[in-house]
Amino acid sequence: MAGLGVLIVLGAATPGRSQDNPSPVEMRQAGLKELGTAFKNLNDELKKPEPLRVMVKYAVATIGRDAAQLGGWFPPGSGPGPGVKTHAKPEIWTNRAVFDTLNANFRKASGDLAAANGTGDLGAVRTQAKTLGATCKACHEKFRVED
Repeated sequence: MAGLGVLIVLGAATPGRSQDNPSPVEMRQAGLKELGTAFKNLNDELKKPEPLRVMVKYAVATIGRDAAQLGGWFPPGSGPGPGVKTHAKPEIWTNRAVFDTLNANFRKASGDLAAANGTGDLGAVRTQAKTLGATCKACHEKFRVED
């Protein structure tokens, strides 16, 4: 639902675009914001002495859903260009094999996170959340322009 709200705001704020026709960059940015929010919420919850299981479950589910879609958020032609504001480096499209490998690592880590959550062992969830974070970092270091 949060992702839908972001899409609506982005669609309304972009000249020449409607909320029914977001650009690939807008879709990607909305998805990545949702993913980042879910990961932050998960980590914030896991820092608590007694995390709310429903919050952990929701964050893990959101991360898993978004991980499955992430590769499709970078279609050909949606990279940096004139008038396009994105943190995605052009190397995503020129070095796609490496990007796809890092994306596969992220998807595997999100699946491992879901499996750990399914056991009910919060220690295992915390460990897998760190592993997932390392996969995010690996891709960001190679393919994201930092602010």
